[in-house]
Amino acid sequence: MKLLRTILVPLFLSFGTLPAQADEVWLELMLAIDVSGSIVQKEYDLQIKGIAAAFRAEPVIEAIAETGARGIAVSVMMWSGVGEHRVLVDWTHVRTRPEIEQLATTIETIDRPFAGNTALGAMIRTAIPLFADNGFEGNRRIIDVSGDGVRNEGPETKLMRDEAVAAGITLNGVPIGETDLDVFDYYRDHVIGGPGSFVMNARGFQEFPDVFRAKLEREIRGPVVATAPSHRRKG
Repeated sequence: MKLLRTILVPLFLSFGTLPAQADEVWLELMLAIDVSGSIVQKEYDLQIKGIAAAFRAEPVIEAIAETGARGIAVSVMMWSGVGEHRVLVDWTHVRTRPEIEQLATTIETIDRPFAGNTALGAMIRTAIPLFADNGFEGNRRIIDVSGDGVRNEGPETKLMRDEAVAAGITLNGVPIGETDLDVFDYYRDHVIGGPGSFVMNARGFQEFPDVFRAKLEREIRGPVVATAPSHRRKG
């Protein structure tokens, strides 16, 4: 018995405290919101108020409720040019109506951090590692990109998109375009990727809230690509 204690004590000191087990969730969802210079303040307000309203919509609340005790984990990043990417809402576990309301309130009060160029690839490159060790284990991991323009600086969007997909992350898109489908085509061909990925076009910022709500409900209710979390090893 004395010999066993002698062995176990050094082992405990060597390994230290074991990492906490991640919470299992139905979905890990990062909202990546374009705040580049082409988006005027009125359009920015329509974006964030539209996202908040989407979470408050009954179909979305019901979809989250159907995930049961697992719920979903949500994070919000705003992005613009190279080096202009900031997480404004850290990973948040939402399951109940009060938790959803708190998240919506937090989102609609975010102050705009940037107004630069459009570096879609740099944003994706920044977002990929933010899913690692975030405290959650989801059946699906999604980066949801909304914006009104195509890349004009930074790494190629397609290359970063492919890196994200290789890491087990799906990218969906909500391009916002008033008069043509150039932005839609760009999102379809360069941004979205991974199992079940899709793009839903908003033909203007006034239409954005309804499109985003439909997109959010579809993501939460979307196809399950794994029956159990498997993309990261647990501690």
